Formats: sequence, structure tokens, C-alpha cells
Amino acid sequence: MMELAKRFLGKNCIIYYFDSQARGVITQVDDDAILLQTKRGEELLNLNFITRIMEYPSKK
Repeated sequence: MMELAKRFLGKNCIIYYFDSQARGVITQVDDDAILLQTKRGEELLNLNFITRIMEYPSKK
């Protein structure tokens, strides 16, 4: 999962975990966590609980 999550570095993404979701730019991916920059600040998400990562669609 870590290697796949690294493909989204620097991209605006929606991350789904449990029954919730977070949206922001992935700034760092480590062994067990993703650092996400959101409008409210930084969030640290555990990779073991993430079920889906999707690049946020931008209007063109």
C-alpha cells in the first residue's frame, strides 16, 4: 500500500478510511502513515486503516 500511495504525492486527493474521509494534498508517505495537508492544517493517517485513495477531480 505504501508504494501505491507514493504515486499520489503532491496531488489533491480524497482518502477514505473506516466510515469517514479526508481531503487534501498528500505531502509525505512513510512506512505506516500518510501526512495530509488540509485546509485546517496537517493530518496524519494510518495506512493500515485506509481503504481507498482517489485523486480529487479538478474542473477543466
